[in-house]
Amino acid sequence: EILHKFFLEAGPVTSLLMSPDNFRLRTDQVICCVCSDHSVALLHLEGKKCLLHARKHLFPVRLIKWHPVENFLIVGCADDSVYIWEIETGTLERHETGERARTILNCCDDSQLLKPESVLPLAS
Repeated sequence: EILHKFFLEAGPVTSLLMSPDNFRLRTDQVICCVCSDHSVALLHLEGKKCLLHARKHLFPVRLIKWHPVENFLIVGCADDSVYIWEIETGTLERHETGERARTILNCCDDSQLLKPESVLPLAS
C-alpha cells in the first residue's frame, strides 16, 4: 500500500540515506534522496513534505555530511567541491572548492558521514 508520493521534479533517485541518530528535525528522522540529476532532497516522512531540494550541484554527489548543531547539510561532489545548505531555509550558504572544500570536509565530525551501510536499497 502506497501511503504517500513525493514529486521532486528531479532525476531518478539513486540513493536513499537515513539521517544519523544525532541529527533530528523536531525529533523526527528524515530521508536524504540523492538523484541522478545531481540534486539532493531531504524528505520528512511523517510530515509528508520536502524540507530541502538542493539543485545547484554541477557534478555527481559523492558524500553527504550532516551538521547537527548548525542544521546544515554538507554535500561533497565528484569535482571535490563542497556545497553547504541551510536545511530550514533551503538556502545555499556556501560553495567551496580546492583546499577550503577539503578543510570543510575534514573538520566535520566523521560520525556525521553517511557510510555505505546506511544506504537503503532501492527496488527496481
